[in-house]
Amino acid sequence: MSTSARRPVQLRSERSRASRCRVIDATIACIAGDGFARASTTQIVKRVGVTWGVLQHQFGGKVATLEAVVDRLLDSGAGMDDGQKVPGDTIRQDVVGLERVLWRVLKTPTYRALLGIRLNARHGDVEGELGDRVT
Repeated sequence: MSTSARRPVQLRSERSRASRCRVIDATIACIAGDGFARASTTQIVKRVGVTWGVLQHQFGGKVATLEAVVDRLLDSGAGMDDGQKVPGDTIRQDVVGLERVLWRVLKTPTYRALLGIRLNARHGDVEGELGDRVT
């Protein structure tokens, strides 16, 4: 099989991956910016600029989209950088440095999205395995 015959499949796969990433990014942005309740599939696809069919094809629906978001957030450590050293020569400087690192993490959209999903999982808005994973 020639390279040119395989190229369209590779391009579709790359576009599909890119669409999937954009939907996940938009979901995080919607939850972090507007709250979990307002992060509807309609808002997500509107933000990313795709049709609902793209979301359905990639994920199947909102719960599977949220599962993909949680997977990404947990894989990335929700913004935590384990290699980050808190500089300080005294305990006070260490505490202040740690406080700054934590604040940088806590104010990220990534963390706010995970928190929104987790809080709603406790209230029964997210069911099944996803709810079990984030509580």
